[in-house]
Amino acid sequence: MAIIWSNIIICIYLGKTEPLITKKSRILEHFNEFTVTVVTYHILFFTDWVGETEDHIWYGWLMIGVILINAIINLLIVIFGFLHRIKLVFIRNKNRIVHNFKVWRENYNLK
Repeated sequence: MAIIWSNIIICIYLGKTEPLITKKSRILEHFNEFTVTVVTYHILFFTDWVGETEDHIWYGWLMIGVILINAIINLLIVIFGFLHRIKLVFIRNKNRIVHNFKVWRENYNLK
């Protein structure tokens, strides 16, 4: 139960203080904390309160699904950020090559 309360306190702290700079990073942090809270609640289903083994299996698969969704979303964010940076590098290098070509043409009076 202490883990659940600490998750709730962390969610309240993140909601009130907004320690991260960008809105995108704040949303991602709230999503990650929400996922951790949901997974923590799922741990309660593996106690003796839920007696059926089939229920334990079902809740286990549900917990795996929540973790998998979180991992996929975080991985997609990393991949899209990486692709965006690669795109910016290509644009910068293309502009540099075009500029150098124009300077070369002007130096040799080519049209």
